[in-house]
Amino acid sequence: MHRQCPGCSGKLEVVTSEEEAGRERAGNARSRTFYACAGCGKRYQHTYRESFSGDTQAWWRVDGDTFTPLPESEYPKWAE
Repeated sequence: MHRQCPGCSGKLEVVTSEEEAGRERAGNARSRTFYACAGCGKRYQHTYRESFSGDTQAWWRVDGDTFTPLPESEYPKWAE
């Protein structure tokens, strides 16, 4: 399974990924993954945070040094 680009439905491939354990962040774990689309070349960042008050996730379109938040309706979907 892989994520699909919301723009062209191409395969998103992991470029880099990092995780910070809860013990390093006062009980709030975080993972951040950068993706690049194999079809159109667009880049995205996915951030997932686990905390005692609830887990959250967000997606951004990355263009150079500019990060534009994606609305939930445009989050990359899972595909087989």
